[in-house]
This record gives sequence, structure tokens and C-alpha cells, in this order.
Amino acid sequence: MNPESGPPTSVPGSSESDIQLSIIVVTHNSRDVISGLIESVSNHSPSLPWELIVFDNASVDGVEAQIPQSWRHTAVIHSPQNLGFAAGVNAAAAQSRGRWLLLANPDINWSADELDRLIQFLESHPRAAAVSPRLVFPDGQPQLSIRRFPTHANIWFSRGAPWGAISRFYTRPDPSQPSVVEAVSAACLMLCRDAFHEVGGMDASYFLYVEDTDLCKRLSEHGYEIWMDPSITVAHRWGASGKRDPRLKAHHRESMRTYFHKHHADKPLRNMTLFAALKVADWIDLLFARRLRQEGSRHD
Repeated sequence: MNPESGPPTSVPGSSESDIQLSIIVVTHNSRDVISGLIESVSNHSPSLPWELIVFDNASVDGVEAQIPQSWRHTAVIHSPQNLGFAAGVNAAAAQSRGRWLLLANPDINWSADELDRLIQFLESHPRAAAVSPRLVFPDGQPQLSIRRFPTHANIWFSRGAPWGAISRFYTRPDPSQPSVVEAVSAACLMLCRDAFHEVGGMDASYFLYVEDTDLCKRLSEHGYEIWMDPSITVAHRWGASGKRDPRLKAHHRESMRTYFHKHHADKPLRNMTLFAALKVADWIDLLFARRLRQEGSRHD
């Protein structure tokens, strides 16, 4: 596909003051995975006037070249250092003009009128601050994108935890009909701008992971609802934008520490136990990585 042949990032004749939807994408060396998103923007753009804002976290792979420069209302914000996902979202949101904010990972794609339907859902549910579509893998298999708010009990059943593969105590299956949920992934999340700013946006103390759960919790504490509509489907190449990066597990554990420090500060002894377990996991990963390096050097 030639992205330059795609439509402008707004309906014909729209002005900056008409913008209704701001699509926010945070990239970091995402050149190899962003083509599906660009194709979706080109072939299935929303009917409302909209803009695309890309916040690039110090990429060195030339991802900016994949973003059509001919599109109207498109901005790329460059950061000389990797500030993380939450900080990137906040910086892009500060430059946005839309009533609605779509947080979109660079490795997602959609078809038909999925974005319009997400906006229509929020318009018809006044208490909803956010709605997520059903996320699926490229082969159509469902992803587990709904989760409960982390507690000292359910965290042991989270993805990657000792009992995560045998329980849905933390992650939840997709509902059969639109439903209020506790927390959803920000891989593709439509937000009400006013609600997002009311709670202060994302917490930039999270570098990567869990910032979406934290956002959902703060929105809920302010009286808003978080929804999942399984009739709206978006494909997500889960992990494709950061595949095989050995630091990802460490980032996730650090974000969990941040979450429990913030939301469970009244349980210091339970936090101490959890943090000790996370530290053991840090050591195990460090030893495993060191062993892999040693084996690799012997084969060179």
C-alpha cells in the first residue's frame, strides 16, 4: 500500500476547530509493525473530523517515514529519550483537540466503522469514560484484555505469575454483550477527553505496563464506568512492538511495585511480601540472562 494515497486525517473541508477525534499513537522502534495501523487509518477512517498525533520515544529505526506527511492534521512529536508509554500519551493528549481520544498501539488494525462505533457507544452511555473493543490476535483468536484491579490475592494469578495459566481470577474472559468491567488494555481504548483530563491523564511514574489499569481505577474512583463492547473487534499483534526485549518483564514488575505502593499503601506487610517475591523474580531473570549470554559467547 502507498500511504500517500490515503485520505486526509479529517473529513473534507474541516478546520482545526472542527476536530472531534484525536488518535494518539506512542511509538518506539515500531517501523516493522505500524503498517497495519496506517492501512486502517487510510482505508477505514472515522466519519468525524479527526487528527493523528504520534509521540515517538527516541526511535532509531525510521518509523516516522511510515507516517504519511501529506495527511492533514497529523503531528509527530519527537522525544530525544524514551520517556515511556504514559508520558508519551500525556504529551500527545496535551497537544490534542478532539472531544474523544483514541489510544492506539502501533501494532493494531481495524476494519469497517469500528472507530465510529466506539464513539457512538460513549455518546450513548453518559457515565462511560472509556470503552474498549474486543481485541483479537491476527488469526482471530481472542486476547485476554480485561482484568480486575490488582490485589494482594489476585496478583498471583496475573499473566506470567505462578498460577496465571490456570485461573481467571485476575484476567477475565470477554463478555458476550457490552459490559462494565474494572480495567482494560490501552492497546485500543476510546476515552472521553474531559474524563481523561479530570483525573490528570495517565500517571507518568509508570514507564511501561499497568498505567492503563491505574487509569481505569482512577476513573472508577471518580464515578465513571469502563466498558467493553465485544461486538466491536480490533486486531492486535500482542507484543509485536516490543517482542523479545528482555527488559519487558522487569518493567512490568516495577510497574506493579508502583501500583501497590500507590493503591495499597495501607497494607505495608503484604506489600513487603509481594515486593520480596518480585525481587526474587528479578534475580532469577538476571541469572537466566547472564547464563544465556555465557552460552552465546561459547558458541561464537
